Amino acid sequence: MKLRLGLRLLVIVVAGLFIAGLVRNVLRLWRSGDRLGQAEEKLESLRAENLRLKQQQQFLGSDVFFEQQIRDKLNMAKPGEAVVLLPPVASLQPTERESTEETLIETPVWQQWLVLFW
Repeated sequence: MKLRLGLRLLVIVVAGLFIAGLVRNVLRLWRSGDRLGQAEEKLESLRAENLRLKQQQQFLGSDVFFEQQIRDKLNMAKPGEAVVLLPPVASLQPTERESTEETLIETPVWQQWLVLFW
């Protein structure tokens, strides 16, 4: 009887170890599936970025970009064209009309009516 009880106990322990190992392997496979999904998402985003960079490289190597840079940075023009340089926006002084509109906006509406009629 003790032998049968010992044998049953041994079978239960071995089965428990087998089940624990099996559960551990299933969990590891599950996690690797999650990692595979994350790697596929990362691969897809990298492919999209690669495509965008190839398009950008193609544009930067084109004659259109080269001509645009010559016109914008070096202020050069084709024969027969004139280059117009405008002052920076910060250095422009507001015109008299703009300053009048600003003061009208700042004053109350009833005072604006008085100014309009008198």
